[in-house]
Amino acid sequence: MSINKDKREGWFFIKTIFSIFVLSLFINVMNFKTDYVKIKPGPLYKITYDGEKLYNESSGSFNMSTIAVKRLSGIDYIISYINNDVDIYPLEKNINDEKTIAMLSAKEIAAIVSESIIQGVVPNVELAISYVLDGSNASRLNLQIGDIIKKIDGVSIMSYQDLTDNLKNGAYSLEIQRDGKILIINDIIVNPDEKLGVKLYPIGKTEINIDKIETSNVSGASGGLIFTLVLLDHFTDGDLSIGKKISGSGTINLDGSIGGIDGVYYKYKAAVKGDIDLFFVPRKNYETIEKIESKETKIIPVDNIFQVIDYLCNAGSGSKLCGKI
Repeated sequence: MSINKDKREGWFFIKTIFSIFVLSLFINVMNFKTDYVKIKPGPLYKITYDGEKLYNESSGSFNMSTIAVKRLSGIDYIISYINNDVDIYPLEKNINDEKTIAMLSAKEIAAIVSESIIQGVVPNVELAISYVLDGSNASRLNLQIGDIIKKIDGVSIMSYQDLTDNLKNGAYSLEIQRDGKILIINDIIVNPDEKLGVKLYPIGKTEINIDKIETSNVSGASGGLIFTLVLLDHFTDGDLSIGKKISGSGTINLDGSIGGIDGVYYKYKAAVKGDIDLFFVPRKNYETIEKIESKETKIIPVDNIFQVIDYLCNAGSGSKLCGKI
C-alpha cells in the first residue's frame, strides 16, 4: 500500500507541475505581443482657446475626432478577430497619423492662416526643414536642417503635401535657400515608395499664442482644420459654430487648402458616437465614408477652409467673417 501511495503522490506531483507549465505557457502566449494592431474609433475632444474672448461665447462647439490604435496581444487578437467593430492591421500599416515624421505644426499653421483670414492679407510665410532622416529621400537629395524650401519647377511650395507630391511626380528642379544663398538641386531622383523623411516648420510671425489652444494632449496634423475654426471663432465677432456640435479632420496648409488624412473612417465613426452634427472632411477622403453617412451626423466634403466658412455662413452663422471671404 505504501508503494501505491507513493506512486499516486508522484503522479499527482507530475500532473501539478505539468498543469502549471501548461497554464504558464498559455498565459505567455496570450500576452505575447503580435505584429498586429487593432484600430477603432477613439474619443472625441472639445477644442478651445484658453484666452479671454472679446466677443460673445459660441453657442456650439468644435471637436476633434480621433482613432484608437493598440498593439495586440494573443488574447487581444482573438477577441478583436470576432469583434465586428474592430479592424486588425499588420503593425507596419499602423495608420495613426499623429505619429508621422512628416507632420507640420498644425497649431502654428492654423494660427498663421487664421490671422491672415481675419486681417485679410496673404500670409508671408515660408517652410524650413527642422529634421532630416538618415538614409531617406531627403538625405539622398542632400537636404539639410535650416534649408528653406522655395520652389519646385518654378512653383512656390505652400505645404508638405506640395513638396512630396511634386517630388514623387517627377519634378526636375528644387530651389532652396541655405545660409542666405539660393541653391538649385537638379536631376531629382526619389523612391516614390518611401517617405520624404523631413520635418518642416513655418517661418512667419503671428500674434496668436498657440500654447493656449487646448487640445487635451491630443495633437497631430489632422487637427489643423478644427484648430483653425476654433481660432477664427475666438478672435472674430459673431458665432461661427451656428449652435452646432462640429467636428472634422484634415490638415491645414498655408494657402488655406485642406489636405487628406488617414483613419477618416474611424474618425467619422467617433463623430457619430459623440453626437456630432456636422463633420467636415477633405474631399479626397469623402468616398471612404460617403456610404456610411448617418442622418444625425452630416458629412461636408471641402477643399479649403474658405469653403468651410462659406458653409457655416450659409447655414446661418452671424460671424463677421461672413461676406468677407
